[in-house]
Amino acid sequence: MSNDVPVGGAPPTPPTPPPPPGSSGAVPPPPPAMPPQGPPPGMMPPQGPPPGMMPPPGPPPGYGPPPGAMPPQGPPPGYGPPPGYGPPPGPGMMPPPGYGVPMGPGMMGGPTNQSGMGAMSQLPVELKGWNWGAFWLTWIWGIFNGAYLSLIGLAIAFFLGPLALVWSFVCGAKGNEWAWKGKRWNSVAHFKDVQRKWSIAGLIVFILIVIPSIILWIVLIIAIVSADTTTTYETTYPVIAPLLLF
Repeated sequence: MSNDVPVGGAPPTPPTPPPPPGSSGAVPPPPPAMPPQGPPPGMMPPQGPPPGMMPPPGPPPGYGPPPGAMPPQGPPPGYGPPPGYGPPPGPGMMPPPGYGVPMGPGMMGGPTNQSGMGAMSQLPVELKGWNWGAFWLTWIWGIFNGAYLSLIGLAIAFFLGPLALVWSFVCGAKGNEWAWKGKRWNSVAHFKDVQRKWSIAGLIVFILIVIPSIILWIVLIIAIVSADTTTTYETTYPVIAPLLLF
């Protein structure tokens, strides 16, 4: 009896089917695997930087407030306190002149009135000029106007005599500045009004006292030249010296 399976062996391998027409007979490679896209379904992506990594300080470059957000609150660019204004005085401290007074042109404490503050005062432009009251009356004018530097004229007149005239020119040129810095004035107009009165008073004193003293000096010089120098000077100078203090 015949059988396809030989006795004592394995069954025969089925024949390989022939390749399709136009094929070389090679087995094609499998398609490339696609990279994973995002986390698996149902899993949230990680929040923030990886573990152990510090986040960058501050917002990233180009970051700005979201639309509709309020801008930062603060003074506008260029804003600052008025000239000469400082912090409030502490306990037990006297406030500076004009502190706490409304600021405004022509007002007490305003930016145009910094009188009486010494070196911190700024002389207004309209007050720069000659002061006749300081020129005529020098130290007398200085005592009543807070210009105590004019008292130097006393020493000059007492020891150097006629050279006191040079100090009169210094007082006339610097008088407005000294008075504005050394004394408190209500306003520029008030300062001008007071100085005008001093100019008139100085002119009167010049006519009544200075001119006669100049005449006496001329008489003294003529007497010294024409007579005994020692005797004439010692007897005449004590009479003329008080007049030179002006």
